Amino acid sequence: MAEPVYDQLALALREFSARFGETAFTDRRRLTSLLSDRMPEARREIRVVSSAIDERVFETLARTRPEQIGMEMDRLAARLENAAGIRTDIALSTVRACAYGLGLAPLPSSQSAVRGAPPPPPMPPMPPQEGSWVGVSQPVTAPQPPTYRPPQGAPPAAPVPVHVPPPFTPPPFQQTLAPAKTGWSMPKILVVGGIGLAVVLVGLYMLGSVEPDPVPPAAPSRVVTPPTTPPATPPSTQPSTPTRPPPRPPQTPPATPTNTTIPIPPAPARANGYGDEFLNFGVQAQETVQNNVGTPTPTSIPGGRFVSTTELSDEMRKGTTFLLVDSLEDAHPQTIIRAVSIPYAGRAGNLYDDNEESLKETLNRLTQGRTDYPLVFFCQGVRCWESYNAALRAIAAGYRNVLWYRGGIYAWTQAGLPTQPTR
Repeated sequence: MAEPVYDQLALALREFSARFGETAFTDRRRLTSLLSDRMPEARREIRVVSSAIDERVFETLARTRPEQIGMEMDRLAARLENAAGIRTDIALSTVRACAYGLGLAPLPSSQSAVRGAPPPPPMPPMPPQEGSWVGVSQPVTAPQPPTYRPPQGAPPAAPVPVHVPPPFTPPPFQQTLAPAKTGWSMPKILVVGGIGLAVVLVGLYMLGSVEPDPVPPAAPSRVVTPPTTPPATPPSTQPSTPTRPPPRPPQTPPATPTNTTIPIPPAPARANGYGDEFLNFGVQAQETVQNNVGTPTPTSIPGGRFVSTTELSDEMRKGTTFLLVDSLEDAHPQTIIRAVSIPYAGRAGNLYDDNEESLKETLNRLTQGRTDYPLVFFCQGVRCWESYNAALRAIAAGYRNVLWYRGGIYAWTQAGLPTQPTR
């Protein structure tokens, strides 16, 4: 029997399907936001629904014939389990809720745990064997012989043992050579083998005798190589290079990297900035967390400060200490260099929900409890509220130096500045 939360999830999906039609399950961000507003405590189930959208569960169920819907739900649950590492019961309950949302199946709580014919009786446990995977996953074993079952009501009878023949083992390799049909005897084989071994040894000896000839020229080449390094030094120091000891030549500036500065090119200031980061949509600044995370944003944030692409790149190049937070929840392979990903930081809700407490704990750990530590939040671009929400949550948590990079990843890449894989 499925948990009540999956029935609630199924009812919510059915309502969204009635309100928005087939497009309700094609927009991952929109559906996740709607479910978060309806069921804020079901964060795990909402993440599984998000994975179901990525695996095209809704599209596959919509194309399945009614008589095959049961088998298709089991197959899609197995796909979720393998692709996203989701537990079997959670994956199956989520797929059933998706099917109910499409009007193709009853509520998850009214569906049986196992479809089709009743399961066979459990097989008796096998004793552990050396090298087996018993207990970790289902081992691949030979099919067990059927056991006799007396009819219902009949007195129990002793089980009839079934003889299982042992697995076939091929004869030793030596036995396959015993019936010699070519007329070769063992002494002849030994003689021929000895001659072949002698030929190989002679060949190796000859190769070894030829190999040392090129060695003498290699010695002067190593002596000549050090003079190739002085061109890297100024001309005024060339007369002193012959007197330097051998360990001195490998002195190159790139061998001493710095940890305080980021080697990024300067982003020249532009009147309109990068990625429309200065574009004013006429949206008023908000003091509460917003749910319409994919709409145009204002140009200022109460309690925080707007930062442009040029300012952010200049501070990085100077080695300024601050925490750069990527608050974009959607999957994206690349992010701004030095950024730390906190995907739940800008979720919809309010300033008193669980996301606020989780973000406060994470920031406290990353800043070591310093509320004056500079924080810079960003997401996709000027039409993304997630970094705005994250900055408002940080301000509500007591941080006094909060900056909002409105241009986000789009403006940063448009300026040609370096990125790194999202982690």
